[in-house]
Amino acid sequence: MTKYSGELLLVGPNSIKQKNEFKRMFAKSVNLSKVDKKHWRLKLNKVKNTANEYELKFLYENELWDVWLVHRINHIKVEYDDLVNYNERSEKMFREEYLYGPKDKEGLDSLVNQVEQGGFGIDYYYPTILSRATYYWYTIATKQMFFNGNKRTALITALTYLENNGYQFEIYDNKELYNVSLKLARKELSKDMLFQYIQAHTILNFEWMESALCVKGNGQR
Repeated sequence: MTKYSGELLLVGPNSIKQKNEFKRMFAKSVNLSKVDKKHWRLKLNKVKNTANEYELKFLYENELWDVWLVHRINHIKVEYDDLVNYNERSEKMFREEYLYGPKDKEGLDSLVNQVEQGGFGIDYYYPTILSRATYYWYTIATKQMFFNGNKRTALITALTYLENNGYQFEIYDNKELYNVSLKLARKELSKDMLFQYIQAHTILNFEWMESALCVKGNGQR
C-alpha cells in the first residue's frame, strides 16, 4: 500500500494541459523551480480503478522521494450573476458618480458560456485555470460590457476565480493590478503577455486545499 506524504486537489477541466499546469504550479509553489530541472521530475498518474484520483510522484536523480494523493474536482465556475456582483464591487474601489451594471447582457452570457466550450477537435478553448483567468481578465477589460468599471471588474473576476479554485495571486497592490487592466484596454498588453504575467505571480494555495479536503472528507463537497 502506497504511503502518501499528503493529499492535494487538482482543480479544473479534465484536460492534459490542466494536469501539466498543476505540476508546474506545484513545483513553483514548493520552490522546486529554483532547483536545476535536470535533477528532478514530477509524474502525475491516475490511481487504478478510480475515476478522479492520481498520484503525484517526486523523483530526484531518478529515485522516488515523495508521493502525494491528488483528488481531481471540477472548478467553481463564473456565472452571469457573479459578473454583475463583481461589477457592483468594482464601484467601491473608486467611488464615482456613474451608472454601473450590465450594458451588453448577450456579451456577458457569451463570456460565461464560451469558457466551457471547444471545437475543431479541441475539448476546451481554455483548458486550464490560468488560461480561463486570463480569458476573463482580458475579455472584460477590452470590451465595454458594463456601463462602467470594466477594467476593475476584469481584475476582480480573474482574481476571485483564481482564489475560488485553489490558486493564490501574489500581488495585492490594487493600483498595480488596475494598471494591468488599463494597459489591456489600451492594447499595450496582449492576451499572451497577460497569461505570462498571471503565471509568473500565481502559486497553489495549500491552505485552501486543506480546507476543501476537510469539507470533502465530511461528505459536503
